[in-house]
Amino acid sequence: MPALDEGSYLLMPTTMSHASIGEAMDVLRKQDMAINAITEVEPAVGKIGRVESPLDPAPILMIETIITYASEIKTDANGRVLTFAYNEQEDAFFRDERNNHIPDGDGRPYRQWPDLQLGNSFGDQAGKYQILVTVIF
Repeated sequence: MPALDEGSYLLMPTTMSHASIGEAMDVLRKQDMAINAITEVEPAVGKIGRVESPLDPAPILMIETIITYASEIKTDANGRVLTFAYNEQEDAFFRDERNNHIPDGDGRPYRQWPDLQLGNSFGDQAGKYQILVTVIF
């Protein structure tokens, strides 16, 4: 499990008390697929059950998923904003032969999150994904 850092979210749904281990694992797999389909999310990691430790009292029916959000603007390993060559006429970033952005100190930062379509906040967009998750389960 990754660390629960700032910008992370801990999701802890439960299954029905009579669910088998196979059914709980199926729910976990579908949940992870649905969450990882969201562009703003770096890989979500979930677990069911507990380790042999008195510090982890989670029963089999409890799923623990850590969701880590990607930064809105592309940054380097030290958290500095990266800028890339930008074509003003075409309103698009230049790309190399491998379709990667071309670094440029005088360029523009690259926004990794798509423009929100349902409203003015991430919460409005998250509502769309909640419907997706509800339909899967």
